[in-house]
Order: sequence, then C-alpha cells, then structure tokens
Amino acid sequence: MNSAFIGIKLEMNLREEACPQVVITGLTTDHCVETTTRMVGNLGFNPILVSDATATFERVGPDGTRSSAELIQQTSLANLHVMNSLKLCRLRIVLIVYDDWK
Repeated sequence: MNSAFIGIKLEMNLREEACPQVVITGLTTDHCVETTTRMVGNLGFNPILVSDATATFERVGPDGTRSSAELIQQTSLANLHVMNSLKLCRLRIVLIVYDDWK
C-alpha cells in the first residue's frame, strides 16, 4: 500500500473522533509518507509531518545514476513543502527524570 488510508477505515475513524490534525511519520518518505500526507490534506485534515521521524532509501535511476537517501529525502520534503496546509516539524523528545530515591 502506498497510503495509510488504503484498505482500512482511517478516514472514518478520524472523522468520528473529530481529529482536525494528523501527525505523519514513517517509511518511505518519497512513497508512502508523501502519498499519505497528500491524502490527509486532500481529505480536509491538517497534516503535520515530523520530518526527522521519516526516512527513505538510495535510488538508482534508469540510466544508472545513484541518488542518495539524503537527496531523495530532501526532495520529497521540498515537494510536500508547497502544500499550503502542511506543517513540517522536527521531533523533540523531552526526558524527565524524577529523583525519587532521596
């Protein structure tokens, strides 16, 4: 499948829960992630793509030219950047440590 919406009731569930925003992560950025992100916007939701929680792979073109995973990733993010409703963000992990043993 090249979209998280194919074959499951994701759209119906999001609407039932009145979710205005959908956070998107996963593999592969230039395929499944990009298609899902576009569908989220097309269906009227606000897509939030966590860019550093996505990844892709090196590709070899028909002429044998290799394109690095980094180039493919940046190109895919640039393609998605033109969507008016898309918000790109980076993952922030906050670690909270409690000092309970004192």
